[in-house]
Amino acid sequence: MVNIEQRIMQWRTDGLLINRDNAETLGIDMSVDSLFNDLKMERATILGETHKAVVRLHAETDEKLQSIIRKAAKAARESGEMPCLVRWTPGPDLTIYHSADAPCGRVRDRSNFRRTNEKSAKDASPYSWLNRCSACSWARAATIHGKRMLECK
Repeated sequence: MVNIEQRIMQWRTDGLLINRDNAETLGIDMSVDSLFNDLKMERATILGETHKAVVRLHAETDEKLQSIIRKAAKAARESGEMPCLVRWTPGPDLTIYHSADAPCGRVRDRSNFRRTNEKSAKDASPYSWLNRCSACSWARAATIHGKRMLECK
């Protein structure tokens, strides 16, 4: 059976957040253990909120950096300065040039190719205008070249 004083104490504390500052006013004795429990909870809340903010900031930063890399890749594609490989050894007529950064499997020995930029590669043959190799990964090459240009001094 609950006595009247316990009922009054329960009525006074229902719905209140009890901490060290208001416990004495309410006539409640807070032990050191409960004080440290409150402090642990407060610390956990702060750490949790900080962690969420850091994760959100990392995600926003990654998104912004990826946007810059996409813009750099686009600029590299349109610049005509991407590094290319043009075969200089005897063989069939030259019709294509390869990517130097992301070549296809036809580029087995790089010593058989001259490294040049894309503008020069198109005019490398005295007989015809050269085209890009369709098997090379030009999108990947543009990304690699764009990143390299971002890192240049």
